[in-house]
Amino acid sequence: MSAQGAELAPPTTTATPVPYTGDCRDLVPAGAVADGCGRGTAGSSDLAWVVHHGPGATKGVDIYRVGSGTATVALTATDPDGTSWTSVKAFTADVGGPPGDEIVVGYRLGGTGGQLHVDVVGAAGVVQFHRELDQGRVQVSDGVYHDWAAQFGPDDPNCCPSVYEAETVDYLGGQWRVGRRALVPPTQVPASEVP
Repeated sequence: MSAQGAELAPPTTTATPVPYTGDCRDLVPAGAVADGCGRGTAGSSDLAWVVHHGPGATKGVDIYRVGSGTATVALTATDPDGTSWTSVKAFTADVGGPPGDEIVVGYRLGGTGGQLHVDVVGAAGVVQFHRELDQGRVQVSDGVYHDWAAQFGPDDPNCCPSVYEAETVDYLGGQWRVGRRALVPPTQVPASEVP
């Protein structure tokens, strides 16, 4: 499992530190509106995140490395014209890796497939792993990352898969790997933490 395909990437130009008072709303880009923001805890306490939209149809998410009175963008992802993502959500959670919390960022893509992309960022401000899930759902509970992806049979319409593949992602031997895996009916798939 790797970060290949991640939406988040380091900025393409040298990031300039910005003043940071400890309020994550300080990090919303000029002309944009915050859709959510937060701070890492424990192992990721040196990170803050902000999800934003505007000006215009632009949507974005930024992960900042926090210092003493300043913050510097470590990772960023942007949907410049608002046509790729229908929603973006980030939250801080313990996904079961090294001690401390990670930042989970989910991007719901447009189109009939309702594909979900998920980036999980670790304490170093690096994407630890990336997931791409058809009609995806994701939940983190009790320190375990869970996701579900539609698996279509030959006669399934695009709206309605026969089953979902349920997986956990576990941190074993210093690497992220798919852990438990099962096929479950749609009635056993919970609501997603990323709409």
